[in-house]
Amino acid sequence: MINTDLMKPIELAVYNVLLDGGIHTRDDLFELCKPQAVRDVIKALKTKYGLLIHGRGKWYLDTRHILGDSKSRILATAEAKVRHSDNSLRIAKRESFRVSSEIENNKRRRAEWAELIGSPNTKAI
Repeated sequence: MINTDLMKPIELAVYNVLLDGGIHTRDDLFELCKPQAVRDVIKALKTKYGLLIHGRGKWYLDTRHILGDSKSRILATAEAKVRHSDNSLRIAKRESFRVSSEIENNKRRRAEWAELIGSPNTKAI
């Protein structure tokens, strides 16, 4: 079972709502999450507690967390962690590919700027 003693009150409130197994929209959870964004609370439940919460904008807790079977719950938690890690890896790869193109873009823009102002010193703006 999840140790709810460690949860912040907002996280605990959203967790308790999700335990009904139903689909919940941003609007359903908005009042519970104030002043935090609903998405941030859902993300915290996924990453800090390993809950497998499905959806984007409409969320529901994986039934393996609800059924009470510890083996199923452990499997759902492991699956959630793998999904989170896969997503983090995908984002890191995407951003690392962007670095070289942004370096070239920056060089090109600085050269255009230097030409316009007639100065070779374009280190600082």
